This record gives sequence, C-alpha cells and structure tokens, in this order.
Amino acid sequence: MSGGGRFNGVMSGSRVERPGAYIDFTNVAVPQMFIGERGTSCGLIESTWFEPNKVEHFSGMDLLTGRALRNVGVTAFDDHKSVKHLSLLLSACVDTRVMSANTGGAKAKAEIELTGGNLVVEAQKYGTFGNDLFISITKTPGGQFTVHTHIKGHEAVNKPRMNQTITELSELHNNDFVKFTFDPDADIELIEIAGVALEGGEDGTVNLATRIPAFLKRIKNYTWQCMGWQWPDETHKALVAQFVQRMRDENGLYVQVSMATEANFNHEAVNEIKREHGTAINHITGEVFTIDEIALMHASMTAGASFVQDNTNSPLPIQLEFEVEFENQEIIDGLQNGKTMFTRRRDGTLKIEADNNGLHMFTPEKGEAFSNNQILRILDEIGTTVRTTWENFFMGNMRNDEFGRELYRADLDGYFTRMQDMGALQNHSVDRILTAQGNRATDVVVNLTVQPVGMMRRLFMTVNVSTGVYTVAAA
Repeated sequence: MSGGGRFNGVMSGSRVERPGAYIDFTNVAVPQMFIGERGTSCGLIESTWFEPNKVEHFSGMDLLTGRALRNVGVTAFDDHKSVKHLSLLLSACVDTRVMSANTGGAKAKAEIELTGGNLVVEAQKYGTFGNDLFISITKTPGGQFTVHTHIKGHEAVNKPRMNQTITELSELHNNDFVKFTFDPDADIELIEIAGVALEGGEDGTVNLATRIPAFLKRIKNYTWQCMGWQWPDETHKALVAQFVQRMRDENGLYVQVSMATEANFNHEAVNEIKREHGTAINHITGEVFTIDEIALMHASMTAGASFVQDNTNSPLPIQLEFEVEFENQEIIDGLQNGKTMFTRRRDGTLKIEADNNGLHMFTPEKGEAFSNNQILRILDEIGTTVRTTWENFFMGNMRNDEFGRELYRADLDGYFTRMQDMGALQNHSVDRILTAQGNRATDVVVNLTVQPVGMMRRLFMTVNVSTGVYTVAAA
C-alpha cells in the first residue's frame, strides 16, 4: 500500500516520508461575530408565587397566554399588584427577568387519603398562589387513574403534565406547580377524589435590606439591557445606580437602569427620570401610576429599542396625564442636567422628550455622544458582541501570530460591515482596524475607529422669502 493520510500541517518527518497523498480537511473560515439581540428588561418585584433567589425569565406573550403562571403565578388579566409591575416591564420589550422581593412565606400543602396510605401534595414555590391549586383523581374506562392538578380560574392550558394518567402511584411525577410524596414501601391504591385544595401558602413580607443585595448578586449573571427600579427609597436607588455603573465601568457589561431619582449620578448607566412629574393617571382605565412605576415602563422602552432606533419623540405605550407637566425653560433645564422628561407632541400624544441618559458633564474620554442612548446602544452592541465572540471563539483557541491576528481582523471587518449595512455605522473601512501583538506573547492589541450614525432630532432651516417680480426677456 502506498503512503498517505493526513499531514496535520507538518510536511517533514518520518510520518510523511513515503510517497503518497497526504490530505488535511479543515473548515473554511467563517465569521464568528454576529449582531446581538436586545429586548430584555429586569426588575425586583413583590410576588405571590416565588422561589427565593431564583431569577424568572418569561415573555409578554407568556404573561398574556398563561404560560407565565409557572413563573410568577399570575397572568396579564389577574388582579394582583405584581401584574401591574410585570406589565410595565413588558410594555415595550420582548421579555423580562424578575426576582421576588419577598422573604419568608410558606408553601401550600394538602394530604390526600388513599387506600393504604396518604399522598402528600406540596406547592413547588412559596406564596398565596399555591392556595389556588387543588388536586382531583378520576378513573378512566380502562381502569387507570388520571391525577389532575387544577388552578382556580385557569384550567389546564399551557401547563405541561398537569394531567397524568397512571396505573399505580409509583408512576406519578412532579409538575411545574406541585410535587408529590408518599411512602414507597406502603401498599397504596389509587381511588377517585373529587378535589382537595392546597392550603397554608403565604407570601411573607418584603424585606429590601436583604433582597436587594441578593437580587444584584444574581442578576449580574444574566443577559438583560435595562433594569426598571420602582422602589422609592433614595438610599436604595443610590446602591442600585452604583451597582449598574460598576457593571459598565469595571465588568464590561453594557446595561442601564431607569429610575425616578432626586440624585444626580452623571453617568450613562443611569436614566434619571425627573421625579417632579409626580403621579400619572390613565384616564381610560382610571389607573394611577407613581413616578417610580413609570420607571419600569421607561426601562422596557429602553431595553426594547434597537441600536438604530431613537426613543426621542416616541409615544409612551400607555398614554397618561402627569400631575406636573413642564414649561419650555423647565424642560431645557432638565435636559441640561441629564433628566429624562415626558412632554407632549402638538397632537397631545405623551412622548419621551429626548432619549438621553444621566451623563451631562462631559470629558475628553466621554463626550456628548455618550449621553445619547441611541448612540450608546450602538457602542454597547459593539462592546457586547466583541467581548462574547472573543471569549467564545478566539481566547485560548487561536494562535497569536500574524495569521491568527489577520483572521481576527477580518472577523471584525465583517462585523462592522454588517453594522454599517444596518445603518448603525458609516465610513467604515478595514484600513481603520489595526492589530498587533502586545507586550506578552498572548496579548493582542487592536486599535480602530468607528463612526456611529445618530437619528435626526433637530432641524435648522433657513427659508428665504422674496416678493419681487420676475420678468422673462423676450426671445
């Protein structure tokens, strides 16, 4: 047999001494950088169905259809104070991540008497929503038994394994709402049960002193774009604002928080809603919103906006009337101090005056462009995607030689070209990307220039008006 096989990039040595065909197969290099996605808000809410320290993730459609029952125990149509805050967090974005502000509480339970022993049913989570659960057992024509988990007012739609048909108790499995326990050594026989309700579920109390640190510790490990903060204490707001600032400045995680605050944080991480707006009312429903609750809606609008979308002049998802609406000079003063304000279009529609953040004292490192949230979203997209791609595909995986750095440069060029095609950048050229080896053999140095594209905000037009008479000379 002739020589041959793979040469693994090495074309000398005893392994390739014999004449023959040595062929390596390898992937053609493909781009690793892809445009990221936005659309996730987050917040700390009071809940009626919770597992301590667990971050729940669901969409607005889940809240509408009932799929979010397993996460937070409510739908968009239920009468519980958490519905209001969840609806605001989802009013203009795709999904949200929330954690419960409750501490303590109890799980609802029930004990069902069967032949030969008992079946203990316990709610999967804490809270009074567990008291809306009840269990029934029916016999099928084939002699089997179906164990039903019911929710008062919410029959079994979008709830996996709510109804389990079994022959014996050992086949019974937990579901999203309850867990079953029984003595496996007992000879327990199933019988028909009309319905047994779970009892004893309690919400506990809200303890922000312990829940805020727990929330911040966990939420930093998830992907989201803007946090909504509806808790009114200014000390707590300062703690949260400092946390989000550190996320950006020290950890390279490009997130923001929207809050109605008296403070002046002067940082692009904080959208400072002007507290002096006061409360607002929806005249259609009569529902009243505090200015702190409005921060949840603003967070949703911020998280839901793409990097080629400016929320300047954007109508609020819920049209409201504020207790205080400001005059021209007050609006100017507020904008100059980094405040987010709500004004009206000429047709009366309530809108965001300018999609700016709290940064208003500029430096050579952070100029005026960093106060524009739409431009900031472009920079955040670049920072997030470049970091994620580096960690997932290049760090520890690519040789730091001229070929490896050129491959990385080509990947950057392809990414920025796609950003330019989407209208986020202009005047991009591969010549603007310079790569080199750093001081260590493992260091890569990249210098580049990007030019973000902002959205139109102000129009300056000069109209020259003439009342003179023009004559045309005869031919």
